[in-house]
Parts: sequence; structure tokens; C-alpha cells
Amino acid sequence: MARPFAVVGFAMLFPLAVLFFLPEVAVIPALALFALGLLGSLFLRLRRKLSGRAPGSSAVPVACGAALLACLLLWIQLTRQYYPALACVGDDLQIRATVTDTAEHRYGRYYYQIRTQSVNGVSTEVKLRLSTRVPIYAEPYDTVAYTGRIFRLGGEDPESVRLSRAQGVWLGSDSSNFGEDPVEVFPAAKRPPTALLFRLREIIQSTLTRRFPGEPGALLRGMLLGDTGILSRQAANDFRSAGASHIFSVSGLHVSLLGYAAFQLFLFLRVPRRLSSILGGGFVVWYMALTGFSPSCVRAGLMMLLVLAGECFALQADSLNSMGLAAAALMTASPLSAGQLGLELSFGAAIGIVVFLPRLQTVIRRRTRCLKARPRRILRSLLGAGSVSVCALSLVVPISLLRLPGGTSLITPISNLVLVPLAELTLLLGGLAIPFGGLPLVGKPLTLCVDALSRAMLWLAKFFAALPLPQLRDAGGWTAGGLALCFLVLAAALFLLAAGKPPRTRVVALACAGILALGCWGPDLLRPNDTRLRLLDTGGGVAVLLTKGRQTALLGCGNGPLAFSAIDRDLAALHITRLDFLLLPTRPLTPDGSRRDLLREIPIAQILTVQTDEVLARMDAQTVLVESAAAQLSFWPGATGTFRCTGYTAGCFLELDNLRVLVLFSGVTDMDLLPEAWHSADILICLARPPDALAAQPFRAVLAASAPELAPANWAALERLPPQTMKAMTGGGGSLELRIRPNGTFTVRRVS
Repeated sequence: MARPFAVVGFAMLFPLAVLFFLPEVAVIPALALFALGLLGSLFLRLRRKLSGRAPGSSAVPVACGAALLACLLLWIQLTRQYYPALACVGDDLQIRATVTDTAEHRYGRYYYQIRTQSVNGVSTEVKLRLSTRVPIYAEPYDTVAYTGRIFRLGGEDPESVRLSRAQGVWLGSDSSNFGEDPVEVFPAAKRPPTALLFRLREIIQSTLTRRFPGEPGALLRGMLLGDTGILSRQAANDFRSAGASHIFSVSGLHVSLLGYAAFQLFLFLRVPRRLSSILGGGFVVWYMALTGFSPSCVRAGLMMLLVLAGECFALQADSLNSMGLAAAALMTASPLSAGQLGLELSFGAAIGIVVFLPRLQTVIRRRTRCLKARPRRILRSLLGAGSVSVCALSLVVPISLLRLPGGTSLITPISNLVLVPLAELTLLLGGLAIPFGGLPLVGKPLTLCVDALSRAMLWLAKFFAALPLPQLRDAGGWTAGGLALCFLVLAAALFLLAAGKPPRTRVVALACAGILALGCWGPDLLRPNDTRLRLLDTGGGVAVLLTKGRQTALLGCGNGPLAFSAIDRDLAALHITRLDFLLLPTRPLTPDGSRRDLLREIPIAQILTVQTDEVLARMDAQTVLVESAAAQLSFWPGATGTFRCTGYTAGCFLELDNLRVLVLFSGVTDMDLLPEAWHSADILICLARPPDALAAQPFRAVLAASAPELAPANWAALERLPPQTMKAMTGGGGSLELRIRPNGTFTVRRVS
């Protein structure tokens, strides 16, 4: 067996990655399956040996044993950590805990990672994510005490639950008090030496913010430390739409570049090679600790440590073996982390580069050897840079299609070809600017250079994000699998091309990929301007997002302080950076509701509202105030409507490509106050359940927005509708997307 660590590591990683998509109980049949595989392979080897034949390769029994071990470790983590943690869920609990990380500020809230000491006086140790509206000014290793609740992150949405489970923090918590300082903080009497790492991270963050004010500093913090908390929503969406958001996930790009740069720096200072490799390894371990030991960073760090160990002992490290060893270490430490998207993308990019790049470079060298020296070097450099991006994307694209609701853009290969080399240079010079940026002679030029590179990256990301290229998007079900398979076949075609297989094989592989692409992506190409209506899962209140091409309109924004995070998540998934139209149909239930965050964070062209406030008065958007009469809405050709707000009844009647949609924003709705013609809509969108006056109406579809805790009762109300009516509810399963064709037909699907 040539690469034992690769066999063991990937045999542990791949089954756990598949089990991420399945219920937890699937680990039991997986254990039985791999146990049978191990026994069967051992029996066949023994039979061949007794018959005098060669026993064959040991890769199959080793892989089955490694997969069996991985499933066993997953079962242990579920039974010893996950299920006992879920038993702590409850309200009005007396919680005492230790802060384990620095605070994050997102969506107008502060998040703290804590580990409980006791719950209701009983000694309990579980990890929580504490959420507060105001900062509690607690540092790592401080003790906090409060009365609050503990809830499962993700609620009833299976996809969200799986994501939080893979991150290693499964429970959330908030305080029941509503004062200025609802959480009591007890500073630690003595802090361990590891507290210096948090202090050093804060110093680096403040140094970057001071020397590079504004977006450049936020960009550098995200690239060097993976901290995107102060990066503007617009910049984050630009990088996401351009397919380059991976530069904020500290992984191979960061660790290998900075680690090898440190190794070369020590060599430049005439430190002996063996000592330089040891010091470089120490820097890699320090950098992993500084970034919080994220799985993708640990994967890259372990690989870099093996490379430096090869330098130390004059040995050549095998890349696949190194990746396998990193995978085995990560899966042994936390089997649930196999479901982390960042980890999967990191391994996918690394495997694509290691497997395909050498073969593709061989083809490039063979095809360019007839050129003259200078043109050959230039062309090989350009094609080499592009081939790295192509090889990495060969596996990153199918993973993105399966895991990201917004898919990936066709601009991704080009944007990575431009942005990744800039990111490497910015990372290197930005890292040097932290210790040397204050020196009198080199500090100022270095700071100006890093600032210029950061601004260039921000401008390029915005430029690529604005290009009107379509998205390769998950259309649900087998379509996502077909798209992923399409790119895997393309990757296989690249492999066959490099291996020198007959052209007939390559043609067949490319033809299969083309057929899959047309079958899966063809409908989007043939109907790029279908109107899409998405009922967002805000957890309370109605929020309807209309899109057609690059035109967007949001009707309602839910209720409660957490609704904005749900809206922002869906907008980011669809790569929407601004709203052409916003309808605020009801008065907010609380003064700190989602509308305030929405108005502050997202550029809006036109607003229609029933109540104005100081935030609206300061906005540049065109604002129209509706008193009581009906207001006519015109979004774009083929999308019009009428809005009416009377008393506690607020509704909107939309006409979208020959389809009539009635949207009711209020839980208390008096249908007598709305026009009779509205009762004959094709589709009803309501809060929780349809009004009694419409219970017998033969709608073609009824979509309801409901909080997860009310979902069973509301679903029972939906079941009483006529059998031919299509029924769906957001609570517990993500948002609902209605795709409307010009002829008035539509399809409904659930999106996480």
C-alpha cells in the first residue's frame, strides 16, 4: 500500500461527509455495513492466502477498518456529547459559564462562545453561543452569570441543525433580563498563559484597524485572522458573488504562504536549515492557535508541518499522504466536523490541485516546448496560474453546488485567476506590515502598498460581482447531483487528457458532461428571466422577496430582532446586494425590530411605508407614506400590485406574469375590509394560517409563514383546505420559493 495515510484519512473523511446529509441514526447501519466490509475483505485475503495465491492489496480492509473506526467515533461523540447537550434545553435557567473566546458582532447582536459551569445549580459542562443586544464586556476566561434560556441552534430546520452540529457548537442561549447589562460578569482572578493569544489577536486587530482604516483594514483582518465581523455587508457580498469568499477562510492559501515565508525569512537571516524548519513549524502552530484552530486551518497547518519536517530531515513529503494524515487527525478529534463547508472546500481544492495540476502542467510543457524561450516562459506562467485555479475549482464547484444555496457564478474561474495572486501578495505584505509598519523608513511605503492592494482587491471584487453572468445554482433534488456530477466528469476528462488516453474516451467524457449541463442547467438558460417569489423563513412575520433577473423587491420584513439575520441570509444566498423596492406594511412590534437593521444595512431605491421614523427620514431612498387608501405598486413590466392597510388588516394583491397572488401580512385579518376580487387569487401567502373566510377557497397553492413552535397547529389548519390545493409552510424547513413562468404556471420548492 503506497499511501497508507491517504487511504486511512480519506476512508474516514468521505463516509462522515456523506453521513452529514443523513439523520443521526444512519450511523448504526453504517457501522454494520463497514463491519461487514472489513470481515468480508479479511475473509477473502485469508482464503487467497490459504489457496497459495497472493493475498492482494491491503487497501480495501484498511479502508473499511478506518471507515468503521470513523463511524464508531461519530457514534461516541453523538452519545457522549451531542445528545447530553440537547438535554439542557429549557427556559428560565440559572446559568453560570466561562467565556472561551472574544465577542463577535453581527446583525446588530453580540455573540460570545461560553462553556457552562452549572445550569440551575447542577454541574454541567456544555458549549453555548450566548447572544445579547448590548455588549457585556467579558473577556476570555471571565465568568458570566445570568437567567436565560438554552435552545437548539437551527430550531426545527434540519439543514440549519446539521450546520450548527458540524460547527461543534450546538446550543444557543440568551438572557431573560432586559436591562442595560442583563449578564453579570466576574473577571477571572488568574488567567492561563493561553490568554496571551487572545490578547495578541486583539493587538493585531487594533493595529490593522489603526493603520488601515475603513474597508482595507476590515479586509486584512478577514484575510489574516478569518475575522469578518467588521467587513461591510456590501464587500462580503461582492467577494461571495465573485466566487472568492474563500480568501476569508484561513486554510491552505494562508498557512502555506505565511509558513513558507517564515521559513525562507529564517534562511535569509542565515539560521541553519534544520533550525529554520523548526522555527517555521513553531510559527505555523502559533498561527493555527491565533486563528482559533479552525478545521480548515488545522488541515493546512498539519500539511505544512509535514513539509517543514521533510525540510528538517531532508525528506520529500507526499502531498496525498499529508492530506490523509490531516484528515485522520481531524476526524479523530471531531467526527462531526466532516460536515463543515469550509473543511470540505479546503480538502476539495487541495485534492484537485494535487491530483490534476502535475498532469495538466505536463500537458502545458509538452504543448509549449516548440515556442521560443521568452514567449514560452510567459505563456507557461500564465497557463500555470490559470491551471491552479481550474484544478482547484474542479472539486470546489460541485461541493459549492451541493452545499451553497446560491451556487457559484460563471465568473469564479476568472475572478480567482485575478484575485488569488493579489490576495497572496496582500497577505504577505499585510503580515509584514503588522510588526514593521511602524518603522521610520520602510513602514510608510509598506503601509501605502498594502492599502493600495487592499483597495484594488475590493474594487475588483465589486467589478466581478457586477458582471451580468448567470449563476450555476442548485435547483433542488437530483438537479444538484447532476450539476455536481457534470463537473466531476469534467475533472475526469482533464485527468484522461493528461494521461494521454485515446481521443475517443475524452470525447465521450466531455459529451456526458455536456449532456448533464444541458439537462440540469438548460432550463435556467432557456428561461433566465422567470419571476421568482420567495417566502422567507423569518421565524415570525411575513417577508416576501420578488426577483426577476437583477431586479428585486421585498414585501415585509418579518417581526422581531432576529428577522433581519434571516432576511440577510437569503439575500446573501441569492447574491442580492441592493433592493429596488421595499414595502413596510405594518408597524413594528418592538422598537428594535428587524426593519431598523434592514434600513441601515441594505441600499434601497424606493420605500413604501405606513409609518415613518427618524431612520427613514435620514435615508436617501424615495419614501412614500401610505395613510389608509390603497397604493398602486409597479415593480417592473409584468409585476404590478395593489397594497391596502386598514386597521389591523394589511394585504397586497400582486399580478405576476398572469398569476394572481394575495399576500396577507397581518395575523388578524378582516377579509370584509379587502376588495371582493382579492378573494379569487390563484395563490395565497399568509401568516400562520389562512383566515376562516378563505378556508374553502380553491386556491392553487397556499404558502404560510410560521414560527417553528406553532408549526404543528398551523399545519393542521392548512390540512383542512381543499385537497387539490398545494400547501407548504416555512417553519421547520427553510424558505419557500415560487418560480413563475410567463404562461402563468409555477413550481414550488423548499430552500434551506
